[in-house]
Amino acid sequence: MAIDGFSVTITSDNLSGIDEEFLVWASEYGFKDLRLDVDVIHLQNLLPEQIAQKLIALKHFGKSLGIYVSGFWERPAENMYPSITEAQTGFCGGQKGHSLCVAPNGSIFICGYSSTKVGDVFNNFPPNNEYTSLVANRFTGRNKRCIGCQIEGQCIGGCFIAEEFATSHSDSVLDFNCRLYKATTVELLKDQCAIS
Repeated sequence: MAIDGFSVTITSDNLSGIDEEFLVWASEYGFKDLRLDVDVIHLQNLLPEQIAQKLIALKHFGKSLGIYVSGFWERPAENMYPSITEAQTGFCGGQKGHSLCVAPNGSIFICGYSSTKVGDVFNNFPPNNEYTSLVANRFTGRNKRCIGCQIEGQCIGGCFIAEEFATSHSDSVLDFNCRLYKATTVELLKDQCAIS
């Protein structure tokens, strides 16, 4: 079976090269699926609204080439479709309580990039109360910094890694993420309205 897609993490080093020409190259090589995820920790020196505009433009251009462009920046908009009264939304499988990452030493994390250990497959499985608490604290209405946000119930605080990073470094990463997810969600909703 041929590989028909790939993922790119957008950083300040490669942002300018992720453009229409890049998508044409991908199309010429037969790729149909392109995941563009933003480095949510290190892009704070750029305007999230500009990144959002670029992502949406690339999504549109990709569609014209038959390439499905996606990424975690779409998650709040995706979470608008199931009712939060019928299904628990989350930014990722780990935050929903649907997935775990296990390190080679047996340590369990909600994400492969996280430093918050929530259990151990050899001594503490299923994961401990820290995991249950971490997931429960991401439910709508429980993250104090998100209460009242227009997309609170769909974003659920965004990427856990950004929040983890902000705890030990700077809250500016959370501001960047909030602005990015709000901007991409607005643009994706505009697209949906234009299609309708």
